[in-house]
Parts: sequence; C-alpha cells; structure tokens
Amino acid sequence: METSTELMPGLPECLARECLLRLPFHALCVARNVSKKWKEEITSPSFYRLRKATGFACPVVAVLFRINLHPLIFSDDEEDDILFPYSIRVALFEPMTGVWTEVPAIPGRPCYPISCCYMAAVGHELVLIIDCDNGVTKMNSEVHVYNVIAGTWRQGKSMPPLLRRHAAAYASGPRAVFLAGGNDLCMFADGAFRVLEFDTYRNGWRSADEFDVEAGRWKKSERKIASAICVAAAEGREYMCRDGGSRKLEVLEFVGGGDGGAGEVLDTHGGTVDGWRRLGVIPRDGLRPTYMVAWDGGIMVCNRQAAYVLEIGGGGGAAARRKK
Repeated sequence: METSTELMPGLPECLARECLLRLPFHALCVARNVSKKWKEEITSPSFYRLRKATGFACPVVAVLFRINLHPLIFSDDEEDDILFPYSIRVALFEPMTGVWTEVPAIPGRPCYPISCCYMAAVGHELVLIIDCDNGVTKMNSEVHVYNVIAGTWRQGKSMPPLLRRHAAAYASGPRAVFLAGGNDLCMFADGAFRVLEFDTYRNGWRSADEFDVEAGRWKKSERKIASAICVAAAEGREYMCRDGGSRKLEVLEFVGGGDGGAGEVLDTHGGTVDGWRRLGVIPRDGLRPTYMVAWDGGIMVCNRQAAYVLEIGGGGGAAARRKK
C-alpha cells in the first residue's frame, strides 16, 4: 500500500495548504501529528511566514505555572519555593480564541526544589532558565528551550549560579536573551533593555539603567515608575500594574509627557497625569501578581491562582478571568 504524498488527497496542493493556514494555533499543535506530510508542512518556518503574510497568524501568550508535588502543603510565601519541590510547566494561551494548550513536560528533568524560574521568547522558541537548589549546595541554572513550531524540548548549556532570586529574563530580538539579577524589574522596550531599580528612600521603582542594543552601551534613565508591582512592554508601548486600593489592581499605559512618574491618574476615560493612563482595574484575589505580559491588543496579569486578560481598544478594557 502506497502512502499518499499529497497534503490532502483529492485537493490541489494550494487549497490543502490554505486549509492548514486557516487552522487556529491549538489545532495546528494537533494537526502536526496527523501525518508525516502534515508535520513537514506545519513545522516549516515558511508556513508561519505565510500565515503572517496572509493575515491568519494570531498572538500566542506563553505562561509559566507550577504543579505542587506536595498537594497537602500550600503556602503563599515565596520562601517556601526553595523548601518544597514542584514541577515547572508551560501553557500557551490564544487571546483570539481563549483556548489554553499545555506544553509537554520537560523530559527527564529531576524535581529539585526551585528558587526561581523565568522564561523568555526568542523567535519561535521559549527559553526557560531554572535556578535549582538540592538542599546542600547551589547548582548551576538549567536552561531548557522549547520550539513552539516543532513542539519539542532541547536542553541548552547550563548557566553558572551567578544570578540570585528575583532575576528576570527577557528576549531582545531574534537570537538574544538579556538577564538582570537582584531585586529589580526588567522589560525590553524601544530597542533597549530597561532595568527598574527599587528606590529604598522614595519607596518606589525608578528606571535606573537602559542597555541600547543597537549602540551596545548602557545609559542612565531618570524616568520614574512609582509603585509598580510588575511591568511589560509590546509594540513600542509600556505598561505597569500597581496597587489601586480597595483590593484592586490598576493597569496603566505610558503615553508620554511629564517626568514619567505614576502620580495620580485622573480617570478611566483617557485622562492622564505624569504620562500614565489608566486602562482598567482587576481584582487582587488576595495574592500579589507575579508577572504581566503584553501583546498588540491585550495585556495579561498573572498570579499563582489566576490570569486576567485586559483587552485594549474600542470603548475600554474588559477583564476576563481564567483559572490556571
């Protein structure tokens, strides 16, 4: 019995490819396992370039979450992360469809207690940096890379344990990931890797240093981002999440003007002070948000129990809750 070399028997190649191009991302993750021919087509970089060119591509958000290996032990204290081992997992969220797809677990990874884990997107790959502690000596940080197109993991070269807790990883471009250690927040915006240092005396965050990737040098930045809990940037826009009082969190967008301090926001209908505009509010849920991620058209704020999506545009934002 001969195996068909056609994408879809009975259909011209162009029409068959058109059908695959129109599949949502989560369906592509399944379709690449249907046949060898489909896998070759769907895992080809040219296929995704064509999806983008024809307008069928959509944003996909990668979210880290953990599976507690001791279900009877639960604590909100981050210090417990280094005492009790848990498994690190990744989920992909499609804002257009609201569908979550869980990524396969990292194969063969031992479950050491984890002091921190961070992720950055580099092209079609996700880079995970896992800082482990075996309870006796500090271990090298593991590096694992997940190819979103192929759906496969590979292990990268381990990093020396130079970065401590609260380190962060962000992608700067097609083949680069920047890291910052210490009790800082980080984001990549306008071609620069921005490190937000906590100002102890003023009890707020300020943008202390920026690394200009094209120029290859650091420079000082005096823009203040007061009271930020987490920050994100996308498509040249910068966002932050801060305490809004009354068990609410405010999501703000930087629109320029002033000295860049958060200050007081006038209203929820476009009024700004010191360059920040309130986009919306979300419930605090009793837990501090761990991070936020942004894309063209939306923002996600996550904590250990839930993820909130704030859609940007139109007559305002709408928050949607999704349990992790």
